[in-house]
Amino acid sequence: MNMPGLLDFSFALLINSMLLLGLAQVADLALAGERADRLSRPTLVAGLLVGGIGILLIKISATLMPGVVFDTRSVLLAISGLFLGAAPTAIAMAMTAAYRWTLGGPAVPTGVAVILASGLIGLAWRARLRRPLADIGWRELYLLGLVVHLAMLALMLLMPWETARAVLARISLPVLLIHPLITLALGLFCVDRLRRRREVAALREREERYHSLFENNHTVMLIIDPDSGAIVDANAAAVEYYGWPRERLKTMRIGEINTLSAAELRAEMLRARDRRNQHFEFRHRRADGSERAVEVFSGPLRLDGRTYLYSIVHDVAQRKAAEAALRDSEARCREEHDTALRQQQEARLAALNLMEDAVAARRQTEESLAALRESDAFVKSVLDSLPIGIAVNSVSPAVRFRYMNENFPALYRARRERLADPDGFWDAAYEDADFRREIRQRVLADCASGDPERMHWDDIPIVRAGAATTYVSARNIPLPDKGLMISLVWDVTERKLAELALRRERDLNRRYLDTVQTLMVALDGDGRITMINRHGCALLGYAEEELLGRNWFACCLPQPAGMERMYPIFRRMVEKGPGTIEDFENPVVLRDGSKRLIAWHNAILTDASGRVVGTLSSGEDVTESRRVADELRSQADELASRNAELERFNAAMVGRELDMVELKRQINALSRELGRAPPHDLANLDAAGEAAGDAP
Repeated sequence: MNMPGLLDFSFALLINSMLLLGLAQVADLALAGERADRLSRPTLVAGLLVGGIGILLIKISATLMPGVVFDTRSVLLAISGLFLGAAPTAIAMAMTAAYRWTLGGPAVPTGVAVILASGLIGLAWRARLRRPLADIGWRELYLLGLVVHLAMLALMLLMPWETARAVLARISLPVLLIHPLITLALGLFCVDRLRRRREVAALREREERYHSLFENNHTVMLIIDPDSGAIVDANAAAVEYYGWPRERLKTMRIGEINTLSAAELRAEMLRARDRRNQHFEFRHRRADGSERAVEVFSGPLRLDGRTYLYSIVHDVAQRKAAEAALRDSEARCREEHDTALRQQQEARLAALNLMEDAVAARRQTEESLAALRESDAFVKSVLDSLPIGIAVNSVSPAVRFRYMNENFPALYRARRERLADPDGFWDAAYEDADFRREIRQRVLADCASGDPERMHWDDIPIVRAGAATTYVSARNIPLPDKGLMISLVWDVTERKLAELALRRERDLNRRYLDTVQTLMVALDGDGRITMINRHGCALLGYAEEELLGRNWFACCLPQPAGMERMYPIFRRMVEKGPGTIEDFENPVVLRDGSKRLIAWHNAILTDASGRVVGTLSSGEDVTESRRVADELRSQADELASRNAELERFNAAMVGRELDMVELKRQINALSRELGRAPPHDLANLDAAGEAAGDAP
């Protein structure tokens, strides 16, 4: 896969992953239960919700090729198996597998197998755990992500080998980089939620124990500010003992009850705060004006970042009277009294310890809430840092925004305030009135259909007077239960401008090619026709749309030689890579079944990285010239044969004539010897012979 294709595919997976994390937040709120050791309430609800999320992830998946899609459903089902258990995961696997089956395509068995394998691996991982889910570490979660997605890559081999090899070459790096990290992030999110719920449950239990101890105790208890002496709180026993309503007590100072002077009382409170003394005996006034001898156990208590005094008050008036009456028997009862007093002190100290635990629990609760706020701030920071615009809004009857990140108004080149104005989005985003009316009608109709496949709008121009036009693509994800949409928008200006430039260049090149009176054809790496000029279409007898996408060797060459002999040669040439390709001739089959001989000149086509992407060939029809040449060659061969035969005949005839002339000369010579006149007149032949001998 080239670098732009890898980035586009990785970006699509990243968008799918971010949506999964966002949906996990929503699912966490919907599935929040009272128990801290699990994430779901009813099994059916959890399974349906996870299955719905899986279907939504498939709907906005990254399409690698027709019928082959990728998304983060494997992450979702593995985490579901680990944290939700068998029943919800089985429901989710059934829903997502059924939906994937309905989509069809060559990768259906592989897609269903990935769904089942992801859920089962998560369940197996859960079964082998020997500790609570809240204690899982990041290494184990990352290892789970690696195992699940190595299994997913292995399942790609269920597809035909050529398809599987192409798919693995394109997805292996993005999947192994992104999916284990998303598994780790979603797993840590679940672990964090389990830990927080366990802590909140513990804090709630401690706070309830503190509240019960303070409110339901029959012992008088007060919480006092040592700096001002103000009574911060009083329990029901204190209200009954002192006779003032609780609201009145909480407006009083301890000096209004204690009979000590202000200076003495402040000194005693400082001693209690600093733990120099925790046991006191005072006289306290009550609402009816009476004074009672009391015994006070007091110690420091931290609440809301401040130190207070927690005081337990016992009325010892009767005890003092009994001590006076029984002083004579004090020695006999001292041991028993000391034992009871020690037990009482231990109980009171235990109560103070419980109060300290309650205060610590409250502090932990506050820290947990602060951490949650920090987590929300982190999520907002992540959303604002994404290179896309994200918003949550209604569409009908008016566009009203619940949320938009920083990039959303920036991509529409409008101020946030104008977009957020009720139904002011259309005027702010689109300046041209005609285009605004057209795009508004289209978007509202697509959203009203309820079909997520229609809620995707590509290459929308954003026009601003006096500035260059930019282009965006947008997608809406409906939230039917909320009556809202998740609106995603991203900048495609660079791609759109590049496409326009390429289209202009392609049209120019096409005009050039259409003027050439030779057959021009471009093939991709698999031999499919990607371009053929007008002269080529006219020669073959096809319309251009009938040829584009068809295999050249199967469609336009004589069979079986086209596929059995020529196509393997073409594949070896493409796999060999750039280099010189020899010119050659071969016949092509026209639409009417006739054949024409074409002389080819070929060139290898490569992309920016040097990878071979196809071939470009120009062909000249040499059928007639080759036929004329063959006829001339045949006539020349026949003429040469006739000349040779004539030369052989001439040679035979000349030899015979010479023999006859020599015989006549011999007869003439014999006649002269016999004294007779020569019977043959050879004067002309002798003259011709002498002339031939004199010739140079």
